[in-house]
Amino acid sequence: MKIEIVEGCIGDIFEIDGKNILDCTLEKLKDALDKATKYALSIADESKMYALQEAIRTLTEDFGEYQGTDEPCDCCGDFIDTYTLEV
Repeated sequence: MKIEIVEGCIGDIFEIDGKNILDCTLEKLKDALDKATKYALSIADESKMYALQEAIRTLTEDFGEYQGTDEPCDCCGDFIDTYTLEV
């Protein structure tokens, strides 16, 4: 399986086996994610820790449960967002 991303000028491409990712079936996307994850884990070392952290963050935010506060924090004014993924 070949996953390719080309960015720049007018040549933006994101493909799996030569097919635009937007045209891929759910099963094709799941298969590509599974293979890409297995490959990444097989070569990951200390130099790739940030990439692993970011992948886990993205999965947690996109597939986990979300809870947000309705009122801002009294101290700083921020709203608090919590994402939880139990696997």
